[in-house]
Amino acid sequence: MINQGYMDGLSEAISCLCKSDPKAAYWIAGDANLPDIDWSIDQVTHHQYNLRISDSLFDTLAKTGLEQVVDFPTRHDNTLDIVLTNRPSLVNRCEGAPGLSDHDIVLLDVNIQANRTKPVQRKIHLWKRADLDALRCDAAEWAEDYVNKFTSSTDVDLLECEMRTALTHILDTHVPSKMSTVRLNKSWFNTQTKRVIRRKARAHKKARHTNKQRDWERFRRLRRRHRKSVDRHIISTLQILSAAIPAPTRDSVPWSNLLDAIS
Repeated sequence: MINQGYMDGLSEAISCLCKSDPKAAYWIAGDANLPDIDWSIDQVTHHQYNLRISDSLFDTLAKTGLEQVVDFPTRHDNTLDIVLTNRPSLVNRCEGAPGLSDHDIVLLDVNIQANRTKPVQRKIHLWKRADLDALRCDAAEWAEDYVNKFTSSTDVDLLECEMRTALTHILDTHVPSKMSTVRLNKSWFNTQTKRVIRRKARAHKKARHTNKQRDWERFRRLRRRHRKSVDRHIISTLQILSAAIPAPTRDSVPWSNLLDAIS
């Protein structure tokens, strides 16, 4: 039998747990034995227990940001077995299975970490390399032909299709473009690092072609610069991450050894 003292202690324990590490993922499961609650609408619909007992759990969920993910009855018509979590988006499947007692088993399938959406590839126009004079000339010629070719009685869909096709062709002709990458790049792999890598690759290609000592020395110099640039950006990224990590973890031996090893 659940009483108010038991529910107050349970609410206090859940609140303390969530306050101990606000960024952690919490999964709290068990037999709540609260048949008065209809979890499909998150309301108290019966009065087998005192109303304050059910309201205490609702107040705790509201304060801690936890959600109840079991949406089916686990014993007769009541949802007594519940699962509370602050990461409901990680749940792939939650369904019941026949149990050994009079309660059904709650079968929960979740992801360990959130799925990361792959970037969508898109076209990027390089306006710094565009031939704007030729673009304006072609656009002016097309506009004149467009006015002379069609009248006010021409179908609107045909006008829109002709305009989109012609302007897209002019744009692609005079403005170079490239496709964006779909790779999930590292945070430290920025534009400056990419520039150094491209210079190193060109220097290596030239050195292999000429086989001159001067070209090989330039390649080795750029290779050293590339290594220093990568190390510098990795250290900078780790320092930013270190500032956001709690002091006990930041001062731990493994983390300190990692910073010392790349410094």
